[in-house]
Amino acid sequence: MQTLKTLGLIFIIMNAFQFCVLKDKNDSKTETKKDLKIEAKNTNDKFTFIDYDKVIIELKTNKNFETIKYKYDYTFILLLDSAEIRLIKGLEPEIIEDFRKYATGLQFNKMTVGFVTEKKGIKEILLDKSDQRRIVECLHTENSPDIKYLDFDPNVYIKRNMAIFKISGPTWSNTYFARLENKVIQLNWIEGIIE
Repeated sequence: MQTLKTLGLIFIIMNAFQFCVLKDKNDSKTETKKDLKIEAKNTNDKFTFIDYDKVIIELKTNKNFETIKYKYDYTFILLLDSAEIRLIKGLEPEIIEDFRKYATGLQFNKMTVGFVTEKKGIKEILLDKSDQRRIVECLHTENSPDIKYLDFDPNVYIKRNMAIFKISGPTWSNTYFARLENKVIQLNWIEGIIE
């Protein structure tokens, strides 16, 4: 059953996928969406990568959940992989409801964007300043007045080739799900908060 849901999600994502083709400095033949000159305010090279497997090990070995109850965003952990849903439900049952809402929204999200990359790991992409710029360019329109004020949140949740990260503007933040597969980074919007 879980495999069918995963295959359905992959089909929906691949079916709705849009490439964000950007001009490479070294390739004058590349077709572009527009010659975008967008720079995020503070592209981040000091991410804290929160590894799914390490969080699960910490949960399994820590008998006192109260000490780690608010340490991580467990909804993001479940979005990366829901295999340990019973363990996390024991920590805080309300998380499961949030996870189900986000997972359903992600499954039916029709706005997948992305780009081709030669990089082999999701961390490598997120740490690269030019790839950070490419992510911003794919996710935000060039006409947005907030684009020069964008900033990556330093906490990034990862599991192998997947990541969940936030990009914030002056009065809002958006959360994204990213997957690196077959040299293509795919980006999906999960949620947005306006302050």
